[in-house]
Amino acid sequence: MPKDNPTKPSTRQGKKFVGGYFTPAVHKALHLIAIEEEKTVQALVGEAYTMLLQSRGKEIIVR
Repeated sequence: MPKDNPTKPSTRQGKKFVGGYFTPAVHKALHLIAIEEEKTVQALVGEAYTMLLQSRGKEIIVR
């Protein structure tokens, strides 16, 4: 099993990228919500993944 890349920022060590391609309207809406709630888009996506996993009976909290 490969070790973590030491050149990655410590906040990314041991983590994997999960993302997707969406329309500009979705991109803009996420950024506006992030600004309104003083959060990052990554934090919003983490909330969404947590809700999705919980709705499927998984008790994983995305951080």
